[in-house]
Amino acid sequence: MNSNITIRMRDVAICLYHARQRSIVLSRIQLQKIIYLQDCINAFLYILPVDKGHITYYHGPYDKNIQNAADSLVFYMLAEADNIRIKETDVSCEYRLTEDGIKWIESLIKEDTISNKCFVITKGLIDSLVTRNLLNRVVELVYSEPLFMKNKRNGYWVDLDFGDLDSNDVFSFLTIVLDVYSAHKQTTNVNFICDLVIKYLHERTKALAISNVEA
Repeated sequence: MNSNITIRMRDVAICLYHARQRSIVLSRIQLQKIIYLQDCINAFLYILPVDKGHITYYHGPYDKNIQNAADSLVFYMLAEADNIRIKETDVSCEYRLTEDGIKWIESLIKEDTISNKCFVITKGLIDSLVTRNLLNRVVELVYSEPLFMKNKRNGYWVDLDFGDLDSNDVFSFLTIVLDVYSAHKQTTNVNFICDLVIKYLHERTKALAISNVEA
C-alpha cells in the first residue's frame, strides 16, 4: 500500500476516534480540513516532514490521499460510511470508526511517538472546534488560512508547502504569540496552541467576510 495512504489512514482514524469520543460524526470535507490544520500545527511544533499532498481545490485544501485513506479504512472494516448522499456529480457521506478501528488506533498511538503527537494535536483541534461551536464552519476557517489564501489565487492544483515561510503566516503568527507569552513551542500546552489557531482563523473569517461555505 502507498505509504502516504497508510499515514493518512492513521490521520483519518485519529480524527474519527476523537469524533466518537465527542459523540459527533465527520464528513469527508471536515476530515480534509481538520487534517490540514493538524499538518499545519504539526509542522510548526515539531518540524516533522509533511509530504506535499494538499493542493488548492474547490472546497479549500484537498489531499487525495485522505479520501483514499478513508475508503481504505472502510474496506478493511476499520471504519463505516453512513448517510451517503449523491448531489449532482458529488458523493458525500459521514464516517465512524468500528471497534476494530478503535483497537487499531489505540495500539498505534502507544507504539509510535509521531502518531501520538498527531493524536494530541487532533484532539486539541476537535475540542476547540466543538467548544467554540465551529465544527460546521471548519471549511470557512480553513478558507481563511493564509497559506491557502495566498496560493488559491494561482488556481486549482497548486501545491501547499508548509515549509514556505514566505506564505505560511500561521507559523509567523504562532511564533510571535509564543514570544509574547515568553513560551517555548516545545513546552507550551498543545491544546492552547490549537485553540489559538482556531480563534485566529475565526477572526480572519470575520475580517475577510468568509461565510456560507458548505461543510
